[in-house]
Formats: sequence, structure tokens, C-alpha cells
Amino acid sequence: MTYQKMDDEWFSRIRAGDEEAITAFVKEYEPEIRAEVRRRFRRRDLRRVLDSGDICQSVFKNFFASASLDRFEFDTPEALVKLLLRMVRNKVVDQVRRQQADRRDVRRTESLCPTQHQVVLRSGEPSPEELATFAELRTRLRSRLSTLERRIAELRVAGCSWNAVAEQLGEAPDAVRKRLCRAMDRVSREL
Repeated sequence: MTYQKMDDEWFSRIRAGDEEAITAFVKEYEPEIRAEVRRRFRRRDLRRVLDSGDICQSVFKNFFASASLDRFEFDTPEALVKLLLRMVRNKVVDQVRRQQADRRDVRRTESLCPTQHQVVLRSGEPSPEELATFAELRTRLRSRLSTLERRIAELRVAGCSWNAVAEQLGEAPDAVRKRLCRAMDRVSREL
């Protein structure tokens, strides 16, 4: 990939916090950074809890904070890219360690995603108390979902596939699935 020349004036503007220069910088280097993050997110359980956008923002935040303190010197744009990619690798390693710590190991958490949720069937009808508890829980859950999240859940309950839901909302199927998974995880923690 060919990068814009990182001249002293542009970098000085970035160090000074010039929004226009920062925006141009992000636009220039974000695709490479995001691609590196995605290459490093191979495991599905990590992709469920970590987002490439979050890692990119964190890398840029750290870069701009260090740049404002004049901690970097670059001879070429390629040297800058190497630094940014090294920052990505370090950030991903840190996040993986954090997510695999004993207290929150993503490898052993159960997802509340509709596609992965297992229903335990038992003989007999649920008691009236169980039905009332379930109805109250469903109402509380729905009230904590955004309008879009509620719409996705309703379409899935109605039997729509992820592709059908995504088509109706004009989004990618994985994006829709992840949005609902994260919403369900968030609401379950709140409840």
C-alpha cells in the first residue's frame, strides 16, 4: 500500500491536536490497522467480545497521546506503519490475556445468543408461577433493548434467518447477529 508522505508539518499538526490532520491520518492508516486486527482475531469466542473498531480506537488513542508528547520519530511512512502494526499486536495480546483471565475467561462463558442458546425440555407443563416469571423476565428484557435490538429479536423469534433479518435491516448478517448477542449479554448482566 502506498502511503502519504509523513512530513514534519503534518505530524506537527497531529501533535498539536489539529482535528483535520488527525482525521486525514486516521483515514490514511485505519484500513491497514483494522486488517491487522482482523487477522489477529482468529478465535470466534474472542470476536464475540472484542471488536476490531475498539482495538483500532485504542491504538489511535495511544498513538496520538504519545505523539503529543513527541515520543515518535519516523524516517518513512512505512516505519510509521510498522509502529502502528506493532501497537496493534501488543493491544490484541493484552486484550486476549485480559479476556482469558480466570475471572472472565471467554473460552468458558455461555453465550445468550439465540443461535447458541440451548433449551432444556422437560415433561409436563410449566406451572403458572413459572409462566408469570417468564413473562415478567421477557418484559424486563424487552424494555432494556433498543428499538433496533428489539426488532432483530422479534424477527428471529418469528423464525427469520440471520440473512433475512440482515436483508430487512440493510446490514451484514454477522453484524446483526453480533449486535443481538452483545445486547443479550448486556441485558443478562443488568438483570
